[in-house]
Amino acid sequence: MKKIDYKEILETAKKYNKNKIKWHHHFLSKQCVFNKNKEYIIILENEKTSEAFFCVFHKNPLKELKQLETLFFSPK
Repeated sequence: MKKIDYKEILETAKKYNKNKIKWHHHFLSKQCVFNKNKEYIIILENEKTSEAFFCVFHKNPLKELKQLETLFFSPK
């Protein structure tokens, strides 16, 4: 899994939509048992290649999660 900034996560998700590549995302809160970092984390996964990216936030990334949800549920 590669660490990138959120802007790259968003652009990658847009590219996946444009190219009809299936993807999904995860959100790990600070308290999540799967979160070893103890900061907020968003993960983007390419379902075709299994490639995964993540970014870290010090504050709860509500705006960013809404952006990804909108892209995820938009018609492809």
